[in-house]
Amino acid sequence: MSQERQIRAQFLQVGTQLFTPDGWQKIRGILVHAEDEKSLDQVTIYTPQRDMDRSNGWTFRFNDLVLTRGDVPGEDDCPSWCVEHYRGGDRLQEKNCSSFPDAVTVVEACTGIERELGFWGEQRVNRETGTVERFGIIESKFLEDVELTAGGLRNLARKLRELADMVEEAP
Repeated sequence: MSQERQIRAQFLQVGTQLFTPDGWQKIRGILVHAEDEKSLDQVTIYTPQRDMDRSNGWTFRFNDLVLTRGDVPGEDDCPSWCVEHYRGGDRLQEKNCSSFPDAVTVVEACTGIERELGFWGEQRVNRETGTVERFGIIESKFLEDVELTAGGLRNLARKLRELADMVEEAP
């Protein structure tokens, strides 16, 4: 049986098997809608049972975790914390590994709206030069100042220390 793995929806690839409410289905097509003023970040997946001609496909938000198996790209030289892979760079010359995302709740200072501040570890390997970089990503979809209580600050600091330790870990 193929190894099952959870990845974020924006990294799904044609050929991967996706677990849906209708069972395992092989991805035949992907349509990605980037976030703009009119639409939310969204990934639409087409399978034999939900194809483009007869349905609206399966819809996910970018960061939705989905269960996959089969042709999920994987590498033997990934760090122990790697849960997903993708190619990047101008000519797709970078092999990237990402950790499972974590988050803390913050409050926008001006509006009082609760938001999630997400973060995760990444490893980037340049396939042409072999250069390896490890770093943390902090995702901010809002540009406002945020408030954290003393407890919230300690929680964020603890989680960021854990993230730093993780990306420092020897390969």
